[in-house]
Amino acid sequence: MRTSGGTSATGLDCSGLIQQVYRLNGVALPRDADQQALAGRAVTSPEAGDLLFFGKDRVTHVALATGPETFIHAPRSGTSVQHGALTAEPGPVAVRRYLMGSAE
Repeated sequence: MRTSGGTSATGLDCSGLIQQVYRLNGVALPRDADQQALAGRAVTSPEAGDLLFFGKDRVTHVALATGPETFIHAPRSGTSVQHGALTAEPGPVAVRRYLMGSAE
């Protein structure tokens, strides 16, 4: 899985999707998923618009929360953007909030 902020005519990778969505809403984000995971504000309960980060030894994937247990993401090369749901394992290793939301 690339984490290099891919945004080209041939498609988007996970961090490229997130970067584009936020850019279209006036928010600049770092390019790579691991860099995105270091910015914003850490939260424990995701809300729509929060970023969910996944990986084992390091952050390798990012998704956009659409609710407390759902998200959209670009899962892998050759596939379309998809809806997903959080399951007990493996959950996100970090949740970051870039947008104004309820206080935690």
